[in-house]
Amino acid sequence: MQDDQELSIVRRQLAPDDGSPGIQIAEVIAEIDDREMTEMSTMYDCIDGVLEDLFSDPPSAEAQLMIEFSYEEYRITVWQDGALELVRPGS
Repeated sequence: MQDDQELSIVRRQLAPDDGSPGIQIAEVIAEIDDREMTEMSTMYDCIDGVLEDLFSDPPSAEAQLMIEFSYEEYRITVWQDGALELVRPGS
């Protein structure tokens, strides 16, 4: 198990009403990694449809639903309230 000093953790808040959550996540990663989104693989094939459903037809708040997946070397967690956490092992 890695200790916290070896991990890079970024937390942001997605805006569920401001477009595709997959695009918002890709924008955050592009910003963090200082690269163009066009250099990244498409998220839709990985998870984007599920993310869209999470925000367009959310479960009750009591469900406390979260989705966790890997994309572009990050372990990504998205909660139904739009909270976002990206974790990448340090280099």
